[in-house]
Amino acid sequence: MKLHVDKEADALYLRLDDSAISESEEVAPGVVLDYNERNEVVGVEMLRLSKRSSALNLSGLEFTRPTGARPSAASDPLSSERHTTTHRSGQEMRIYLANVGANLSLFNKRGLASPVFEDGRFEFLPIPADNPRLDESPNAIRYGDLRSHHDPTPALTSYIPDRLWDKAVHNSPEFDTFTYCDACDDFPRASKLKEVQQGDVLLFVAGLRRWTGGKWTSEYGLRLIGGFRIEEMPYQVVERPDERVEDRFANNAYVISGRETGRWDPIVGNWLFAGSKDGSRRFDKAVPLNREICEKVFRNASGAPWRWGATKSGRERSPLAVIASYTRAARCFLDTGNTEEAERAAILRKWIAQHTGEADATLLGDGA
Repeated sequence: MKLHVDKEADALYLRLDDSAISESEEVAPGVVLDYNERNEVVGVEMLRLSKRSSALNLSGLEFTRPTGARPSAASDPLSSERHTTTHRSGQEMRIYLANVGANLSLFNKRGLASPVFEDGRFEFLPIPADNPRLDESPNAIRYGDLRSHHDPTPALTSYIPDRLWDKAVHNSPEFDTFTYCDACDDFPRASKLKEVQQGDVLLFVAGLRRWTGGKWTSEYGLRLIGGFRIEEMPYQVVERPDERVEDRFANNAYVISGRETGRWDPIVGNWLFAGSKDGSRRFDKAVPLNREICEKVFRNASGAPWRWGATKSGRERSPLAVIASYTRAARCFLDTGNTEEAERAAILRKWIAQHTGEADATLLGDGA
């Protein structure tokens, strides 16, 4: 049993065992249960902790965070462990989904959200860095430093509360050199990413809020914002990476944190992912994830269609809540080595082309 507290997300997560997460269910406002393939509860998340009790001491709870799950640098002579795999040939790939960026919890807590505009274009805002020492570094990337994807001149401060402009960001994924990082050892919802192989695709899902007339609206949804065709991965950090790895991941949030603070211990056990320059894309326009496309393309971890409407406990939920429950944990959603799943991947590719163009759809192959 493991307990993790995230002060930035204002959340607590209790992990009961290490089995893979198949589905999540919000059983009460801000209380989420994770289930495995046998329909057993394997994790409990509580959101908006600071609003649940004025006497709650998050700093005190942090003493119970697990440390034993992380590998010891002393037990491995390598500065980082590269997990080499067999390259996939031709169009064959596995397609993983990973949820990234500022979410509803951050909007409710800090007023932070990634904007999507009337024409489908968007800006991606990462989560805040959780290392206080990084805030003190003069070389850290801050919210006030972020620039528009479509026009690099203007800053993104119009969409960011001014109290956050000097806050360091955890800029991952980053689409300049196509790197991503995740705590696959510590966070069960990311553990399946350790199975990613060279040639696979990592698709990023982000919650975007409509920005119209210079202000936020209530319209919010999950959308695909881009992805990586994996070229060399994964790297499991066991101590400071060697020079070649550090250079390749120089723009990566974890490497920036370690380099700028001089502390690599906090990121031991995290994993680094690299996308190919030619095969990876930051989409020009956000691609909606709605019930229409999800019913056609996705299945749960057991291969069954997603269950819409009421939860296991009979609690009604919106289509957005259903999609969020099945995409909360990162995992392989499609394997084109399977004929039926390859057909569904082709449907997803067509959907991406329809909403953001053929060039972005090449992330999932040439469509032949």
